[in-house]
Amino acid sequence: MNTQFPGPELWERTVGDIAATLPGATGVFRKFKIDFCCGGDLTLDSAAQRRGVEPKELEQALAALRT
Repeated sequence: MNTQFPGPELWERTVGDIAATLPGATGVFRKFKIDFCCGGDLTLDSAAQRRGVEPKELEQALAALRT
C-alpha cells in the first residue's frame, strides 16, 4: 500500500486507491464532488475530467495534505 504522495503518477491512480491511502484525500474529493466510492475505479484524471474540475487546483489541494 502506497502511503506517500506520488508525483505525476498520481493522475494514473484510481480515486478509490488515493482515498484509501492518502489521509485527508476524501475531504478533498468531497470538496470537488468527486465520487471516490462508487466511482472509485476511475483514475484521478478521468474523475477530474468527468466533474469538470481544474486539474491544477485538485493537484494543489491533494499536495497540501502532505504538509
